[in-house]
Amino acid sequence: GSVIINNRLVIAGGWNGTSLATIEVVAPNTKSETLPISLPVGISSSCILPWDTNTFVIIGGWGGSGNLRRQTHFVNVANNTVTDGPNLLKGRSYFACHTMHVNGEEYIIVAGGSGATKSTEYLPMANYGSGWQKSKNWTVV
Repeated sequence: GSVIINNRLVIAGGWNGTSLATIEVVAPNTKSETLPISLPVGISSSCILPWDTNTFVIIGGWGGSGNLRRQTHFVNVANNTVTDGPNLLKGRSYFACHTMHVNGEEYIIVAGGSGATKSTEYLPMANYGSGWQKSKNWTVV
């Protein structure tokens, strides 16, 4: 997955025959750089979103011991730290994620994917310690 942080493209994890744990940054007219930190395990097919100006969150994916991941991680590229976030309710890979504002509050929404085809979960960003919440399951028409 990838995300823009501080006008730089950040690429975390991936696949080259095995799941990758590296985090790389690149910007126009600069040489790409591999950060001195890495993800806790190799992860591919995850979803990544900006959290704040220096931090992104990497959600779910496929990795580690070859399983669907429930784990989330906050990665701060300014101080090179990786912190565990709240676990998803269902492990998933190849899914959609996005932020959404509802009634003045910001949420992360994850939907579908391998392992959770008709499942949607949301995380209130201001109160992420409360964990992921299950939304209504949906039906493909």
